[in-house]
Amino acid sequence: MRKEFLLFMVGRGIPKKVDSIAVFSDNDSYVPFDNQDDFKNTLGSAIVIEHSAGHFSGAMDSCIEPPIALESLLKLL
Repeated sequence: MRKEFLLFMVGRGIPKKVDSIAVFSDNDSYVPFDNQDDFKNTLGSAIVIEHSAGHFSGAMDSCIEPPIALESLLKLL
């Protein structure tokens, strides 16, 4: 997700600071690792780094229910 898109969404009514956690992999071939800065600075997201997890792409790489997703969601409750 690009910073421009995040700023567009903020302009459409999404609050600048929301309770959110963004999960990144340090070796994702599709999402640049430095995108985490956009989430942290634009939305105030807490950042979680998964090491050597690749790209979270569902059925393509058997990443259907990554445990970190549930753990991160429970932190928001």
